[in-house]
Amino acid sequence: MTEEFLSFLWKYRLYDADCLKVEGNKIQVLSTGELNRDSGPDFFNARLKMDDTIWAGNIEIHQKASDWNRHGHDKNAAFDNVVLHITGENDAPVYTSKGRHVPTIILNFDPLHLSKYNSLMQTNRWIPCADYLLSVEPVIISSILSKMGIERLEFRTNLITDDLGKSINDWEEVFYRYLARSFGFHVNSHPFEMLARSIPYIMVKKHGHQRLQLEALFFGQAGFLLDDYSKDDYYNSLREEYNFLRAKYDLQTIEPHLWKFMRLRPGNFPTIRIAQFVAMLNTNVSLFAAVLDASTTKSLHEILLADVSAYWQNHYTFGNPSPLKTKSLGRLSADVLIINTIVPFYFIYGKKTGKVEFQDKAMKFLEEIEAEGNAIVRLWKQVGIKPKNAFESQALLHLKSEYCDRKRCTECGIGVKIISKG
Repeated sequence: MTEEFLSFLWKYRLYDADCLKVEGNKIQVLSTGELNRDSGPDFFNARLKMDDTIWAGNIEIHQKASDWNRHGHDKNAAFDNVVLHITGENDAPVYTSKGRHVPTIILNFDPLHLSKYNSLMQTNRWIPCADYLLSVEPVIISSILSKMGIERLEFRTNLITDDLGKSINDWEEVFYRYLARSFGFHVNSHPFEMLARSIPYIMVKKHGHQRLQLEALFFGQAGFLLDDYSKDDYYNSLREEYNFLRAKYDLQTIEPHLWKFMRLRPGNFPTIRIAQFVAMLNTNVSLFAAVLDASTTKSLHEILLADVSAYWQNHYTFGNPSPLKTKSLGRLSADVLIINTIVPFYFIYGKKTGKVEFQDKAMKFLEEIEAEGNAIVRLWKQVGIKPKNAFESQALLHLKSEYCDRKRCTECGIGVKIISKG
């Protein structure tokens, strides 16, 4: 059995307490301690009662008692305060670096716990607990989704916090970059982020009211103004404007081969996404302030769903006319941008400024937006977990990637319930 499983038994007290004895003396566990995920003993600040003596200290867990010496704990002062050593096989006595003997015990437990644990660890199902989910009470699943939803937000805001630190808390610049990346919708996220980094937001604000200049900057920097369409007046106007701006700001074009068109619907071509992004910037020059002022998802849609310029109403790429069609961003795509970028920024902005109303707004919008319909969410639905809104679908995405895929079942309330049922 693994150290993880033994730690699980100890943390949730899934052992026969009457059999906790050292040299015939019964041990009463007053507190199992705090699980430590860093270096050092496995549990800090445990409290045990042996006979009439209260012991306060740490707990260390190994598959075999001899692992204590193999891991060098007998020479490491960080383990001198261990008051109890738990093991699956007591094959050797253990001592601290000061020569104190450390009591060692083997936990007695229901074998069904180990059977359930092994079942989850060894399965090839797309989520380990797929065969057991229907036996878990809805209230437990609801509680886990709440926890995972918050974790998802915290996980995303950690990345934003790092970038804010690097930019000396330039909220406008960092938000602009993140939103640009989201406009790439996975397939073109990387080149879209590169594009935004090549055009600082201060430059966007300077030219934001002139759509032709803004389009020239973005299409030029994207590498889409390198061809020759002599009969395309719009294209030639952009190229002329871009050549002037490139010389003025000493700009370096990103490589056009980075953009992906293959297997994309024309409405998702990067040329269209850039036109949509520019339209949004043109109508909302103070973009971050506009987003902060939004009080409803409808007002956010109004910011994001700006109409592209006339040329793109009947083009998907330069030089190739197409039937006339409105090409503003769709509502579902706008919701993806709100979920993936705007909501995390509300959350971290509220946290950093102490304005809790923005954290409340982040949660409110996630609960108002419909659950996502991607492949992972559809698979969850197949096993009986149907998210009610975007908060819960985000929670399921986080649960899958951070727990299920990593077999962290003993850290998930669903897994804990399944294993501990016995």
